[in-house]
Amino acid sequence: MELNPDQIICSLFQEWAESLFRYAFRLTRSPETSDDLVQEAFLSLYMELRRGREMTNPRAWMIRLISHKAAKVYRDLRRWSTDQQMVDSLAAPDNGEMPRWDVSEDELTPLLKLLSAREAEVVLLRLQSLKYREIAERLGISHKSVATLLARALAKMQQVASQPAVAQEDLANWRHDDASLQ
Repeated sequence: MELNPDQIICSLFQEWAESLFRYAFRLTRSPETSDDLVQEAFLSLYMELRRGREMTNPRAWMIRLISHKAAKVYRDLRRWSTDQQMVDSLAAPDNGEMPRWDVSEDELTPLLKLLSAREAEVVLLRLQSLKYREIAERLGISHKSVATLLARALAKMQQVASQPAVAQEDLANWRHDDASLQ
């Protein structure tokens, strides 16, 4: 008698969940993230079995999936930390002592796309440690306009930077990611 995917997953979950959690925890050092990774792995396996895919070593497949997803979580958290650091440094008071913060174009570009051209211009000048007065002179606008543009830019950037990017789009793209593991 052949088992259906529901029965297979229940059986494998009872047998492997604890050891897969320990593996994920060694990678992430986070119980919550480890739980999520194990659940994602079992869900992905279930979806593959429902599609009729036969696997010779589903445990190895799940370990590889957890490893890939853990690396993605780490990259996303690193990016979030970088984004948050930039937003925090931009929000520093205008006392002329703003710390110089070097950011790569790859890290900055997605955030600048959220902004109007003028807001992006103000952010870029502020990242060069210019005072509000210096930015105002350079752009031919008032000191208050600089403060307003920067506040608007920060609000937009804060929305993205304040949420760790265990990206929703990644959850939607699981099938695509899983295909690359085969």
